[in-house]
Amino acid sequence: MTFLQISAMGAVLTGLIVLLRKAAGQRLLPGCYLALWALAGARFLFPVNISSAFSVYNLFAILKPDSTTVVYEQIPGTVNGASQWIDDGGTATAGGAGLDWLFVLWLTGALLCFLYMVSSHWQFRRWYAASLPVEDKFVKHWQNRHSLRRNYQIRKSRMVQTPLTYGLFRPVILLPADKVMLEEELHLVLLHEWNHIRHLDVLWQWVLVIICSIHWFNPAVWVMHRFCRQDLELFCDAATARTLSAVQNRSYAMLLLQQAASVRRPVPVFSSFRFTGYQRMEERIQVIMKPKKFSWKIAVITVCLFCAGGIVFATSAQAEENHADVWMNASPAEEHVWPVASEDAKLTLAYGTRQHPVTGELHKIDHISIGGADAEGSAILAADDGVVKDAGYDARKGNYILIAHDNDTETCYWHCDKLLVGIGGTVHAGEAVATLGKTGDATGPCLSFAVYQNGKACDPVAWLEGREESERTVQQPADERETEK
Repeated sequence: MTFLQISAMGAVLTGLIVLLRKAAGQRLLPGCYLALWALAGARFLFPVNISSAFSVYNLFAILKPDSTTVVYEQIPGTVNGASQWIDDGGTATAGGAGLDWLFVLWLTGALLCFLYMVSSHWQFRRWYAASLPVEDKFVKHWQNRHSLRRNYQIRKSRMVQTPLTYGLFRPVILLPADKVMLEEELHLVLLHEWNHIRHLDVLWQWVLVIICSIHWFNPAVWVMHRFCRQDLELFCDAATARTLSAVQNRSYAMLLLQQAASVRRPVPVFSSFRFTGYQRMEERIQVIMKPKKFSWKIAVITVCLFCAGGIVFATSAQAEENHADVWMNASPAEEHVWPVASEDAKLTLAYGTRQHPVTGELHKIDHISIGGADAEGSAILAADDGVVKDAGYDARKGNYILIAHDNDTETCYWHCDKLLVGIGGTVHAGEAVATLGKTGDATGPCLSFAVYQNGKACDPVAWLEGREESERTVQQPADERETEK
């Protein structure tokens, strides 16, 4: 699954949650929406490809993983010190320049977005440094009655206008020092912020910052950021209101209206008592004035929505039955695959004994060479399922890959241009592992392909054709300049 597919699927989930939120409103508990936001966030963050027959994406043929779908993947690692990108169609971009610029653009945007969202937090650290412990007896008594597994502090600062909570491992409730609050108001404010700490809302804030930084180009993540933060406040309001009397809830709602008059904008990594301001205050007041108790019916609906959203919208389309035929010359997974995808690539050096073109001496060739000027940049495919045993650069072999297969068989790929896999990676038959080039001592674009069984070289063509359903025609070289020296 590609990065853009992950971002698109997350956007679809986000849109559906927003529509559900608009349609259902407060008939569902805020915790239901948070569970769905967690599902959407996981889809944005984790590149896990889980296919399902019930996935909605099965309806769109263009999204199915077949041989005609063009997919861009980032190469793990670097070649010649630069990140490289290729497409699954088998042709590398010219020098990787176009997609390299896209990668640089994305990375620049991600870093700028992250720094922008976190910079406010660092700027406001002076609030924390200038804050003082609250010595009020009521506050100390209240804190003793509301203990948590994580120790938290209650402090005050002249730099803040509304109460807020910050800190994940060492949480702090920060109160405005210039405002005098009655004990009842203090109780309501502290209970609200205490619920933020109890629910790990700061962790949610950081996850939202990371998602927005990674998918900064996707408008859906900013919609998710806005609505998810609102639902965090609603969830906290609901948890607070359930522990209060009707009279206290009215006081709680009035206190929210008073705090909403503040003009300061909260930063993304702490929770403010008046986060939503007047814009969403009506929704918060309704939650406070009409608190809902736990309902098994709502819980079942939440679980069903979560499972349905995950199965239908968070999974990818199933592959077609012939999906293993990713390339024109690929065979089903249990068969060996011709290692070069391009039809322009020809067999330019056969396995066996040959006369050296310079010295005239006879020597044994333990590999075949496949290449041609028109095949440069074509995808090199794994001939069988296996694990990358070695990969790197050698002065003679150039960029090379060694893949270990079952039955003590190893396949070697020499003179590659760009390596698409790293040591320890699992590959499947027909999967692109490199692009065809002329690195090392090759005099032209070619792939030197060798097969070793039990440590002994064998004829790669015989090994490849021995298990293929259709016979592949090979040609002897017309020009030895495309072979290795």
